[in-house]
Amino acid sequence: MIAKPNLLVWCILVASLAGCAGGKPVVVSLDVTGVQPGVRVDDLGKTLRRAVEENGFIDADKFQDVATTLRKQLRLLAVTGPTVTPALYPTPNDRLAYWYNARTAWSMELAMRLHREKTDDAARLANLAFPLDGRTMRLAQIDAVIEALGGYVAVIAAPCANLHRAALPQTPFSAPGIRQAVQDRFIAFVDDPRRFFVDIEKQTIHFPSILWRYRDEIFAANRREFGTPQATLTSALLPRMHGSALRRLQNAIGYRCVEDTRPGALSVME
Repeated sequence: MIAKPNLLVWCILVASLAGCAGGKPVVVSLDVTGVQPGVRVDDLGKTLRRAVEENGFIDADKFQDVATTLRKQLRLLAVTGPTVTPALYPTPNDRLAYWYNARTAWSMELAMRLHREKTDDAARLANLAFPLDGRTMRLAQIDAVIEALGGYVAVIAAPCANLHRAALPQTPFSAPGIRQAVQDRFIAFVDDPRRFFVDIEKQTIHFPSILWRYRDEIFAANRREFGTPQATLTSALLPRMHGSALRRLQNAIGYRCVEDTRPGALSVME
């Protein structure tokens, strides 16, 4: 919705969200006056280098130093994208890198908005909408586009500020290296005990919901690529792993496979 020329005001309907007084809509506005489309991600890079730790957590104190810088990036993303400026993203890799960077930027912004509300409920991230690519979107809609471009592995590896999803990066994504980045992030997600919980005492693997959702696709891909059925989701993932992630799963062969239904948390640290 346009409140006045060059001022985009996006209404986010969050009546279902806990903690919103009276169920009233939350309004987020971005002033894009004079913003010209462009593929620059410099401001995202400055934000990530300053505020995101090696483990993918947002340092809340450091984020305050670059909050304005991130919003400059968000304003650029609001008027730029594969839909509104398709000529700037001519290849699938260009588009996939755009969506990964957009998901990174908005995951951080939304997480910090919720953090300032004194909530740690990461599930609320999915209910918020925002201006992106000339329209209003949610994180789940970004995931749908990512899946169309890179398959289920790209969705599982997509960055988020939810501890049940893959970690935020420390640098922006670029088209030349995006496919390798997806594979590396997929493996790192499985190797991260904060995000992929293996209960040794109870011999149970708690698969994050985003990975559990695609278990049928993982089994089907293994049958196509390796020609043999896999007994469990653990064994189906083994051919896609290496290094410490592979050893982690090998040590858990025979463990019960379940979906991780624990409440999610924001990856924000004080």
